[in-house]
Amino acid sequence: MNRFVLMAILAGVGQCAVSGADFKSGNLCYDLLADGSVEVAAPDEGMVYGGVLTVPAIVRHGSVQRQVSGIGSHAFSGCRDLTGITLSEGISYIGAYAFYKCNNLESVKLPSSLSVIEGRAFAMCGRLADIQLPLQLSEIGENAFSYCSSLGSIGRLATYANLGYGCFSYCTSLQSVDLADHYGNIGSGVFMGCSSLWQVKLREDMPEIAAYTFADCVSLTDVTLPEGLSEIGNWAFSGCTALKKLYIPPTISGIGERAFAGCSSIVRLDFSDKGGAAIGEGAFENLSNLPWVFLQGVESIGDSVFAGCTSLEWIEIERSVEEIGSRAFANCINLKRVYSHSDWPARITVNTFDTSTERDGELLVFPDSRDRYSLAAYWNRFVKISATERFPLSANAIADDEISVSACEGVITIGGTSVETTIYDISGHLLYQGSSEYLVDYVWPGGIYLVTVPGRMVKIRL
Repeated sequence: MNRFVLMAILAGVGQCAVSGADFKSGNLCYDLLADGSVEVAAPDEGMVYGGVLTVPAIVRHGSVQRQVSGIGSHAFSGCRDLTGITLSEGISYIGAYAFYKCNNLESVKLPSSLSVIEGRAFAMCGRLADIQLPLQLSEIGENAFSYCSSLGSIGRLATYANLGYGCFSYCTSLQSVDLADHYGNIGSGVFMGCSSLWQVKLREDMPEIAAYTFADCVSLTDVTLPEGLSEIGNWAFSGCTALKKLYIPPTISGIGERAFAGCSSIVRLDFSDKGGAAIGEGAFENLSNLPWVFLQGVESIGDSVFAGCTSLEWIEIERSVEEIGSRAFANCINLKRVYSHSDWPARITVNTFDTSTERDGELLVFPDSRDRYSLAAYWNRFVKISATERFPLSANAIADDEISVSACEGVITIGGTSVETTIYDISGHLLYQGSSEYLVDYVWPGGIYLVTVPGRMVKIRL
C-alpha cells in the first residue's frame, strides 16, 4: 500500500506545522498522499482528539475536495479522551498503532469498504466491548486487538481475512470464536491468552492450527479437531486446563512440541487407528488426570511426550509405533502396565520409562514376541515381561469373519448367528454375559466397550 506524502507544494493550505500533518479540516488533521487522497494524521501540538468523532469520506483542502483513504499510523494513539469513532464509507485501511492505548474508546463503527487493519491498531483499548468487522476485510495485522480486555464479541470473521500473529491475543472477555467458514491464513498465537474463550468452531477442512493459537485459553472445555487437519503447531493448546476430552483425527501427520502440555483436565485421549502421526517433544506433558492411553495410528513418540502424567496407569502401544523418545514416560509415577502389540520392539532409550515402572510394572506382549523383548535393548530392563493375547483396547489377532459386531444409537448388534457374548467397560468390569440375541433389549450409555465373541474381541465406541 503506497502512502507517500506529497511535497510541500501540495501541502501549503492549512498545514498542521507542529505535528507534521499537511493540513487541518474540521477537528482533524490530515496528510496528503501520492494519489491525491488523504489520511487522518496525529493531532497538532496542543490539539486533543476526544469524545465521539466521525471521520468523513470527503474533506475540503483549499478549493479541492479530497477522498479520505484511511487512518494513518499512530493517528489517534494514546488519545485517552476518545470514547467513540465512526469511519465513513470509502475508508479502506487503518494504520499501525492508529488507536493504540485509547483507554476509554468504547464504540467503533467500521465501514464495509475497510479492507486492512494494520498491526496493533486497537491494541490495549481496554473498554472496547464489541466490534463488527466488515465482511470484505482482507487483513488483520499482528496484535491488532491484543489486550482489548473488554472485547466480548468479534462477530463473523470475513471469509478470506488473513489473521496476523496474536491479533486477538489476551482478549480476556472473548467467549466464542466461529472459524467454520474462514479460509484466510491464521497466524501464530491469534487467540492466545483468551481466558474466557470456551467455544471454538473450526473449518472442517482446516489444514493446520498454528503455534500458540489457543495457548492458555483456560476456559476452553471442548474442541473438535476437524478430519482434514494435518498439523497441530507447537504449544497450540498448551495450558488449556479445562479441556477434558480430545480425539486426534486420522489426517494428523504431526503434533508439535508441547501442543497440549499442561492440559491437566484431559481424562480421555483417543487416536484414530488409521492415522500416522509423529508426536513432538512434550506434546502431552503434565496431563495429570489422564488414566490410560491407546497409542494407535502413531509412528513416533518424541522426548518427554507423556512426562508428568501422574495418573497414567497403563498404556497400549500399537505395532505402528517405531520409536519412543527419551523420558517419554518420565515421572509417570503410577504407570504399572505397558502393552505392546509389535512383534519387533520399537526403539527406546535408557530412560524412556522410569525405573519404578521397569521395576514394579509389567510389560505385556504377544507370546511369540516375549523372547525378543527379553533381549531387546532397554526393554529388557523390565523385571516382569508377560505373554498375553488379551489387550484392553484392541481386537484379538484371531477373528471370525462370519460374526459381525456393530453399534448404533446405543444398541450393540452381533450379526451372523446367536453366540455367547461378553461385554466389559473400558476398565475391564463385566457388564454383560449371555446370548447375543438378547442384546437388542439393551440401550447402552455413551462410552467405550470391549465386546467378546467366539474368536474375537472388538472395541466399540457409543
